[in-house]
Amino acid sequence: MRTIFEEQPYLSNVYPGDTREIGIVFVIRDAQIEYFNLGVNPIFRQSYTVGEGQVTQKGYEITEKCIGCGTCTKHCPQRCIRPGEPFEIQQENCLHCGNCFEQCPVSAVKKRGCGGAERDCGVGCLY
Repeated sequence: MRTIFEEQPYLSNVYPGDTREIGIVFVIRDAQIEYFNLGVNPIFRQSYTVGEGQVTQKGYEITEKCIGCGTCTKHCPQRCIRPGEPFEIQQENCLHCGNCFEQCPVSAVKKRGCGGAERDCGVGCLY
């Protein structure tokens, strides 16, 4: 514990005197971290990794089945779907609400992180 306080002197301000003796030490070695800022509109999200952690792509993507009807954009509360061939979801602004997935008339929106499954992903799928 002494080494930690020697290497990071600011901790003496956080844990003055004997309080440092109750310190709890933990290590995160391999992990995925997802940062959300819900205080901006549109929201912002970004994934990071620690160590050998890997980012699992989550959310939704629009496939080549897209017919360009714009139904997804009308139902997106974040307005993060851009026209194109196919339309494209701006992942860093997506809330992962699933409105685009539910409303697409031709099932062109697919869940990411489901092993490639689309509408048959299953009830209760958490990506």
